[in-house]
Amino acid sequence: MEPVKSREDFLEADPRLSGFVLVDTTTGAMRDATIDDHYAYLQGLDLNPGVPEPVVNYINVVKNLYLYGWLCYPFFTVCQTHAAMAVEMALRLRMPQPTGQDRRTLKPLLQAAIAKGLIQDSGFPSLPDKQAEARLFYEELEKEMGIKTAVQPTPYVQVLLECLPRLRNEFAHPHDAWVVSPGMALEPVRLAVEIINQLW
Repeated sequence: MEPVKSREDFLEADPRLSGFVLVDTTTGAMRDATIDDHYAYLQGLDLNPGVPEPVVNYINVVKNLYLYGWLCYPFFTVCQTHAAMAVEMALRLRMPQPTGQDRRTLKPLLQAAIAKGLIQDSGFPSLPDKQAEARLFYEELEKEMGIKTAVQPTPYVQVLLECLPRLRNEFAHPHDAWVVSPGMALEPVRLAVEIINQLW
């Protein structure tokens, strides 16, 4: 059961973070992760100057949720949910509905933005590294286990169109206790920033 954090331990790192270590790839030395590492992970995840203030504010709340996950581990899960909500908010502002109440959800908004060319594969700075990592994974899988995988050249925006709304809905309508790691929470923040920066 998830407890309410005691006042005495309020400013202490969540004990679940004690299992996370960083490894120096050149020396092999290991050390415990720190709050400074969490701040460092957010470096470079900045919005363009033209992004409207309400969206900037929302993304800053998402980043703060990520940082406060250091104190309360479940905030990483909440951070992931709100990163997708920030994208939905940005899409509504970038493509306002001319009349009436806007009932569009994340998927139709993404579809419209992709159709208008507002969101494109080339606008994701982190995509080449992710693709290279995936290729390496499949090469290792084939080398170590003899499993050959044919990777389909599906545009990244089409994958997002299917996955991001589904993921957002899973977290927005919980049916079980979802717990994500700090790294799993960071990727949706990066994704939200990269999508929003394409819109402005």
